[in-house]
Amino acid sequence: MRKRVIWAVALATASASLATPAAAAQRGHDYHACHVSNAANPNRGECFVQFDVQFAQVKKLNLGGPPGPSLGDEMILSLDVFQNGRKIGVGDGTFTTTRVTGSGPNSVVESQGIFTLRLPDGQLSIQFIQLRDNEQVLPVAVTGGSGVFRGAGGDGTITKGNDSGVVKLHLQFA
Repeated sequence: MRKRVIWAVALATASASLATPAAAAQRGHDYHACHVSNAANPNRGECFVQFDVQFAQVKKLNLGGPPGPSLGDEMILSLDVFQNGRKIGVGDGTFTTTRVTGSGPNSVVESQGIFTLRLPDGQLSIQFIQLRDNEQVLPVAVTGGSGVFRGAGGDGTITKGNDSGVVKLHLQFA
């Protein structure tokens, strides 16, 4: 279950090709990098941002079912957030099992992840559903932001690693 959360959080686009400035340029858009600090100058229009994340703390809760995955199980975790090799913030979230089909080694577990990244001058909220434990790239939705990310929406991907991951977000501001 720990690897499932890592993959899920390795916290953000419906397709990885949407999450790079080069891919955007190929589609005829002139997106720029988002900034994570400078509260006096919030992000506007559309921009891209990428973070590396690592698990800091993890707590698994088996809520009433037998050992193994069951409906309602949760994982609560905190992340360290890095950009260009430098720690710039933290993330907190939960991962809730929402569906289990089959049993034993043949079971398929679906889960919902909800996370908030706390960055130098703002926060970003991310939400997603992981349909299988072995998904390598997870599509995520950006559901809100504060500070330099106020009014943020958008999408992105989380690419899984071992106790780490890469979050790529395409942000749009109202």
